Amino acid sequence: MCSFTTRDGAEIYCKAELLAQVDLTDVVLVGHCADGGEVALYIGRYGTGRVAKAVLVGAVTPVMLKSAKNPGGMPINAFDQLRAGVHADRPRLWKDLSIPFYGYTRPGAKDSEGVRETFWLQGTMAGMPARYFCINDGAHGCWRNNSTSVE
Repeated sequence: MCSFTTRDGAEIYCKAELLAQVDLTDVVLVGHCADGGEVALYIGRYGTGRVAKAVLVGAVTPVMLKSAKNPGGMPINAFDQLRAGVHADRPRLWKDLSIPFYGYTRPGAKDSEGVRETFWLQGTMAGMPARYFCINDGAHGCWRNNSTSVE
């Protein structure tokens, strides 16, 4: 539905405005990974009046950062390392990150070079600011209030 291209929610607003301008109803919103949070954010802000269904596929959790309220989250230094990798060598970051991302560090996991190459390609096709802010929003974003709006 939306991507992390602005810091002020402008793109989300444009999508909501577009749905209203063309009078779309019974829309199915599908969000994968971070875009699952965007779908929840849209529903939290604009409700379900135009939405028939929402599909969240492998969506991020409402809060990813480790804190007193979220002790199972990722420590801030993990996000710092990802942001540093975006600046230093994005292609290497996506190649290295594909291993833990797909769980290939688990005992008995079978590594797929094709899957890893696809992950690398997708990661390198996005621009540096978009990836940097996506990681930053993963660290500091909170969709908890919006996710309660999704039934």
